[in-house]
Amino acid sequence: MRKLILISAAVLMPLAAQARDITADESVRGFVTTSVLAAKVAQGCKKISVSTEGLLALQLDVTAHIEAENYTVEEAAPLQDAAFNAEIEEAAVAQIKERGFDPQKAKDLCAFGTEEMTKGSPVGAVLESR
Repeated sequence: MRKLILISAAVLMPLAAQARDITADESVRGFVTTSVLAAKVAQGCKKISVSTEGLLALQLDVTAHIEAENYTVEEAAPLQDAAFNAEIEEAAVAQIKERGFDPQKAKDLCAFGTEEMTKGSPVGAVLESR
């Protein structure tokens, strides 16, 4: 019995060590940041809303990526972590500012969103004019 426990431990320990940090996956971070940027624009600009079709496409893309990478439920759990979401929020605000827009001003969020839609960017694909 003791030998079986040692063998089990030897097999399971490397598996546990192989757990991956989904929050470090650049594709996943990109998907999440895109959705946060779209939500910020839609919340701050009455002329733009989140496209149901665009959001569904984004969700399907991120789900396909997560499945292709074989992330486990346990590995995906940190996506709900408050610290991760705060980090993504900061990254979204930084992207808006880097482009010369004020994330606190409705007219700037409208201009940012309109540019994204015109460019056909991932963020623009999740937005639509009202």
